[in-house]
Amino acid sequence: MKHGIFTREALISAGDGQEDENSYARLLAGLQEALNPQGQMEDLLVEKIAVNYWRLQRLIRYETGEIRQQLDDFRQKAVEEFYRYDPFSPLRGRLPSSLRWSSTSTATRSPIPT
Repeated sequence: MKHGIFTREALISAGDGQEDENSYARLLAGLQEALNPQGQMEDLLVEKIAVNYWRLQRLIRYETGEIRQQLDDFRQKAVEEFYRYDPFSPLRGRLPSSLRWSSTSTATRSPIPT
C-alpha cells in the first residue's frame, strides 16, 4: 500500500482504539479511483480528503459512544435515586442487581465504510 504524508498520523495503530489499516487503504483507493488525481498536488488533496473523512468518522463514533454512556449513567443514577428515596419501596436503600443498569455502550470500533 502506498502511504502518503498524512496516512501515518491518520490511523491509530495500537491499543484499544486500534483501527484497520486495510479499511483505510480501501477508502483511499476508492477515492483515488473516483477522483483520478493528476499530479502530486491532486494526490495530496485526495489523501487529505481520505484522512479528513477517516477522522470525522472516528469523531462521530466517539461522540455517539459518549452520548450513550452519559445517558446510561443518567438512567442508572435515576433508578438508584428512585429506590433510595421512595418511602414505599421495599427496596429502599438497596438496589437489587437485577435493576442495575449494565452499560456496554462504548464507541464501536468497526471499520470505516468505503
